[in-house]
Amino acid sequence: MKLLSDQRGAIMLLGLFMAVLLAGSLYYVIGIAEAVRHREHMQDAADATAFGGAVLHARGMNLIVLINLIMAALLSVLVALKLIETALMIAIAALMVASIFAPAAAGAAVELNQVRSTVATMHDKLRPKIHSSLKALGATSRAVRAVIPWTTQVRLVERVRAEYAPRAQAGFAVPTRVQLPTEDGSFSELCERAGGMLGDTTDAVLGTVIPRAVSGVVGEAMEDLVGAGAFWFCDERASARPPKTKVREEHRLPILPAQKRCLDATPTEAADFENLGDRQLEEQARLCEEAARELASSAPDPLTGACLQDCGSDGLYALRTELAREQCQPATSRKLSGFQWQQRQLLLTFAREPEGLRLIDEELLYERLIGDDDPPCGSRKAPVDEAWNREPLGADGTPKPLCERVEKLPDTSAGEERRLVTRVDQIFGCIERREREIEVDTGDDADRSYRKSEKERNAMSPQRLAEGVELGDEDFQLRAVVFGQSPHAAPERALAAASWNPEARAQAREPSLQGRLALAQAEYYFELEKPDAPRADMMWKMRWRARLRRFRMPETGTNKEAEGPDKDGGVATTIASACDTLLPESFNCDGFDLDVSDLALH
Repeated sequence: MKLLSDQRGAIMLLGLFMAVLLAGSLYYVIGIAEAVRHREHMQDAADATAFGGAVLHARGMNLIVLINLIMAALLSVLVALKLIETALMIAIAALMVASIFAPAAAGAAVELNQVRSTVATMHDKLRPKIHSSLKALGATSRAVRAVIPWTTQVRLVERVRAEYAPRAQAGFAVPTRVQLPTEDGSFSELCERAGGMLGDTTDAVLGTVIPRAVSGVVGEAMEDLVGAGAFWFCDERASARPPKTKVREEHRLPILPAQKRCLDATPTEAADFENLGDRQLEEQARLCEEAARELASSAPDPLTGACLQDCGSDGLYALRTELAREQCQPATSRKLSGFQWQQRQLLLTFAREPEGLRLIDEELLYERLIGDDDPPCGSRKAPVDEAWNREPLGADGTPKPLCERVEKLPDTSAGEERRLVTRVDQIFGCIERREREIEVDTGDDADRSYRKSEKERNAMSPQRLAEGVELGDEDFQLRAVVFGQSPHAAPERALAAASWNPEARAQAREPSLQGRLALAQAEYYFELEKPDAPRADMMWKMRWRARLRRFRMPETGTNKEAEGPDKDGGVATTIASACDTLLPESFNCDGFDLDVSDLALH
């Protein structure tokens, strides 16, 4: 009885029970903390793997964009030289027209033709070197398109093992394409981009080559050429035709006889001018100098418009005014400006007699030479709103004014009448603006041995975004899978020891495998400047970026042409198969036969 009533040591049993309970609780807390830490470390490795892969893909796209820009810059050199050569030919055509009124322009045309030959020679020397560079750059961009996804895998495997071991032992990214989403573009697209790069520099180039006298004419023509595209300036197909442009010419009227002979001796095409010999050039210069002397002899007084020299009825002054009446008459189909005429204002006093009015006094108020873009008479804005008189002489042989306006003044005496007459006595000339469409050709079609075949031009083509791909779809997604150590083996052993049932071990194995894997997703994309930015600009601006995305299951059946492991839309759905394909043989992939859907917990 005494032994049964002895209670010493009873608290030890309770303490032992509590110690076991606390030890188990502590073990449980430590296990959870270790699992959370392990899971966080594995997820960091997966996120870094996915984001790193997207960054490398974005850099690959930006590298292709850079190559495209370099190709366009190189080709723009050839386009610029061809544009300069074309501009010089247009300038030569403009100078030939100007030489009718300024003989020195013929000499300037000869000098410009020498400059044109130098530019053409420079173009021919640079063309083979630039084309070789374009082929090398085109091959480089296609290599980048193919190599980047595979070099990305090597870089990611090395990064996981170097920065996240030992918990994370290996990892890889599963791309939806085996190549970057680009394809070969067209050489004409590269040519257009090269022409666009010259937009800001065209004026500067023209200012250094073309004389100021014709820079405005050539500048307008160059705008037409660049606006039509630089296709002809770098495309070398046999069917390529030289561009057409409009040359705006100013013709000073009237054309006197000597000017007509100078005009007939001046070629109308640049090619004809290039073939002129020295003797023909000298004869043309002589005729144009004679035309300049004739024009000076017929010039009126710059203040009054009166005749200065050769003033007879058959002189050059009278001939000029007669031809000007005929050639400067306004018409709706002609663009005339720069009219020059003699205007006089008279105060006439008449005496009233039974037979009528008799002129008793004529006072000249003013006489001056006037120039204006509007015609002197025959229009609403003209000084004299009267019809244009084309006949210089009346039936009695007396001179008749071009037009006149008569205003009756208030009477100062009963027997007299005064009238104010504004009269345009003579017209001396005007300017007619014409537009002439010319086809600019800088060489003989039969001598274009440098033209390339379709295959050779395609070798120089840039990269463009592949047909059918859209930003944000599966073509731009990367899913990372990271393998690591088991977070802790004790829970599995405890479950196996507590139950002699072998199925419990199999049930404990799946959570352990899930703890050894981590998933993440990232994408690379083009950062749009505007929502409606054109798709073609995506491969001409270095704005490709990368970002993490929430993991989602891949869309099956997409992009069958760019299949990856397991050939299910380019995405491996069995971890073991992807592991065997993408990781080195030294890593043991046995046992990872889980499906991706079993791991979509992130």
